[in-house]
Amino acid sequence: MKIKIKTEGTKFTLFLPMCFGSFMIKNMLTRESGQCGYSLSYLHKELKKARKNFGHIKIVDVRSANGDIVEITL
Repeated sequence: MKIKIKTEGTKFTLFLPMCFGSFMIKNMLTRESGQCGYSLSYLHKELKKARKNFGHIKIVDVRSANGDIVEITL
C-alpha cells in the first residue's frame, strides 16, 4: 500500500506492507458487525489477487479546494 499526502508546505509518501491493509479491513469489519467471518490470511491473499488482476487500485483519492491531496493506493 502507498499513502501519498501533499499539502502546501509538505509532501511525503508512506509505503506500508499489504498485511497492514488486511489488518485494517479485518479490524473495520469486526467493529461494524461485532465479528468477521474472514481470516487475516484470506484477506491478505485476496488483496494480492486484486492487485495482480487490476494493477494499482486507488482506494482513496481526496483533493481539497486549497490543493491538499491524500491518495491511498493498493
